Amino acid sequence: MYGNEEHEGLSDHVSDDDSDCNDMISAKLKRMRERIDWNVEEQRHDLLQQLCSLTIDWWTGSFPNLLDVFRREEIDWLLMTNVQNIAEPLGVSKFVKFVARSGYKDEPDLDEDSGKPLTRRTTALHRASRRDFWTCRMIIELFEIYDRFDVNYTDEFGLTHFHVACEYGLYDVVQKFLELGRVDPNCLEYVTGDSPLHLAVAGGFFDEEKQIYRLLLKSGADPNLANFNGMTPVHRLCRADHYSHEELKLFFESCDDVGRTVRVDARDKMGRTPLQLAVTSLMPVTVDVLLDRGADLAKFTFPAMCHFPEESQKECQCSINFKVQQASGLLACVESLERRGYRLDRDDAATIMAFFAKYGLFETTSNRDKYDWRDDAKFAEEAKKKMLTPDLSLHDLIPLRSAEAAKRLAYMDYVQFAEEELVWSLPKGFYEACATHLCEKLSRGFFQRWALDALLELTCQRLPILCCDMVIEQLMIKDLWRICLAANKKLLDLLIDTGYKDEPDVDQDGKPLWRRSTAVHAIRGRYSLHESVVHKLFKIYDRFDVNYTDEDGLTHFHVACGYGLCDVVQKFLELGQNPNLFENCDSKSPLYIAVLSGHKDVALLLLKNGADPNLANELGSTILHILCNGYYDVELLKMLFDICDELNQTLQIEAKDKFGRTPLQWAVARLLPNIVDILLYHGADLASFVFPAESDFISRIVPDALLVAEHLEKRGYELDRSDALTIMKISTRSTSLKKPLYRVKCSRNEFQMSSDEAKLFTAFCGKWALNSFLELTRYQLPILCCELIIRNLMNEDLFHICSAAEDQSHEDSKKIVETNGAQCINKRPARARKAPQRLQIVW
Repeated sequence: MYGNEEHEGLSDHVSDDDSDCNDMISAKLKRMRERIDWNVEEQRHDLLQQLCSLTIDWWTGSFPNLLDVFRREEIDWLLMTNVQNIAEPLGVSKFVKFVARSGYKDEPDLDEDSGKPLTRRTTALHRASRRDFWTCRMIIELFEIYDRFDVNYTDEFGLTHFHVACEYGLYDVVQKFLELGRVDPNCLEYVTGDSPLHLAVAGGFFDEEKQIYRLLLKSGADPNLANFNGMTPVHRLCRADHYSHEELKLFFESCDDVGRTVRVDARDKMGRTPLQLAVTSLMPVTVDVLLDRGADLAKFTFPAMCHFPEESQKECQCSINFKVQQASGLLACVESLERRGYRLDRDDAATIMAFFAKYGLFETTSNRDKYDWRDDAKFAEEAKKKMLTPDLSLHDLIPLRSAEAAKRLAYMDYVQFAEEELVWSLPKGFYEACATHLCEKLSRGFFQRWALDALLELTCQRLPILCCDMVIEQLMIKDLWRICLAANKKLLDLLIDTGYKDEPDVDQDGKPLWRRSTAVHAIRGRYSLHESVVHKLFKIYDRFDVNYTDEDGLTHFHVACGYGLCDVVQKFLELGQNPNLFENCDSKSPLYIAVLSGHKDVALLLLKNGADPNLANELGSTILHILCNGYYDVELLKMLFDICDELNQTLQIEAKDKFGRTPLQWAVARLLPNIVDILLYHGADLASFVFPAESDFISRIVPDALLVAEHLEKRGYELDRSDALTIMKISTRSTSLKKPLYRVKCSRNEFQMSSDEAKLFTAFCGKWALNSFLELTRYQLPILCCELIIRNLMNEDLFHICSAAEDQSHEDSKKIVETNGAQCINKRPARARKAPQRLQIVW
């Protein structure tokens, strides 16, 4: 923690040689500062780079007084820039460390009238805290520089130094702030509404001996204060990113010690309690802790499927730990709830089964028939080392029947195995088969329990229960899940046959209440269901003058659009339904839902009835932006243009979202050549098109980048060297920039290129590098000589040649402007021409 660490490598005693050396370097520091014009940003950055090299590599012994060399505002700029651009391992800035060891202390600016310190200021500490938790070491160093705990600097987002200290678990710093009494323990960030207690919880820097929770609570922090999302600190401790129930226990104990009562059943703005979050986060021990603290099961509602956090599908497919943890964690939570008196109903069971289906936790027939993975000698050898209990190994568990395994293992045994046991030593080809087998074994009892009632219901109780038991015993859990689904459909048919119709609740004036969750809302996200099932639901919920809306803003009208129910949508529209009604939770319009679900007839119907194809959501994104930025579906984009053409409606193809991006810019940034072609065909304006910056690209697939550039050029866009450099930069992580031009290959861990694609990329790099090389040499070398040089360079070197030529082009442009007496320097030089025809060489 802050204030308790020794400064390694420092000594109070400095030899004469060290003193002489450091005097020389101090003098060098002054000369370096004197040589630059501080008003020129580029020179400031060059100075910072030199300083980093100097402080890292040469400095020993005593440290200079930096104020003898730099002004305070200059030191402040150097610190701010360094922490923002640092690329050192683990976020350790040796320059920051050097400044801290030099004894430099930041001083606040003072108010001209009162002479009091000005607290509204963004510091290097604010910048460092907004990076990632790898910067913790640097945060500690920065607090040695910004050590005025009577001045709590606040940036433009309401983040203070006190907030940062709480978030990074710096107990001694928090204590000093509180001792001086200048900070409010309940002060909120402007953006999120997070209090210091929220940040201390979210930071995850947990120390049993030095609990920041206790310190804040003793100083008056409110444990029930909610942020702008309605989440209290207890909500935060019950989310999936907090794995330790011990932290929650100690939080409650700290509240008890200071006599503060925690509202354990508080609800956030989505209506979720901490107990519901603990269930969706698959934290069974946390569920027990909350129930021990009085969480109310009488008012508990099992979470819907849409409230479970999304996880990486790739991780699901390859990790035994992940799959077993998901399956056992959820069932262990259910077991804890039922042990305390909660009665699971069929809808709850259906949610749990849908969870298994979503994450691929069912064992397939193909995996079941592959007995070779269980008999493999290497697998058996490693499985014997993996222990679920002291007397039961993974190797012993696999051949056990599910009923026998249930007697020897509880769900928590599987949870602990998944959390603690490393399985990477198992043969890689057996990961998925082993994982799904364990999920099948641990969950079979749960599925059998619900499938038995469903099967009896489907057979109208005509089969003996023993017979049904025999049938179920032979089925896999995926088949048991299907039986339960069929039973639910059967229930719908029974309700329809009886003529049952849902009637809305009414208010005091007899008007229908439309704020209500129904079975139609419950099928949200289950678009794999056949539309006939949803149609049956709308035969029950057939009041189309009442558009029921749940707590997320999802309506019956949205569901009808998502399932392509044209007749239902028509009935809503006839009764005056707004075709541009947004879904509050996800900011989706009915047209957005219909198009992304592929229902052309519904989209056509909506547009005919006034749906706006250019309607933007809260981020300023129209449906065109979304199709070009997130869904990448060429056919859906074609369908949208076809519908608008048929109705003579105009799509605003040049619309900009709140990030200032057009659909064409998003399509280019996402490397979608086919979508780029469609947008250009429908009139996207290349005259005002600005090529996206490197930071906008998330994909690094070189062939796609070249195709996008080719499509733009075919339509008249003139690619310049800065654009070409951007394309090269997005490929810097690939092996293709590490190889010579004639040896372009890619590892399987990055991306694969065919020989033709590799040639295209080689030609691209070679063309721009050759042209740049000729510019750098002022065309004084013969072309054939330049070609020979270029052919023997690695692609990474060619990239640097292009960069150097671009920098030189900037310098030349500056000189031209200065010569002409211009008052400012162009930010972007004249566009570099394409390579002349004589340089269009086939590599």
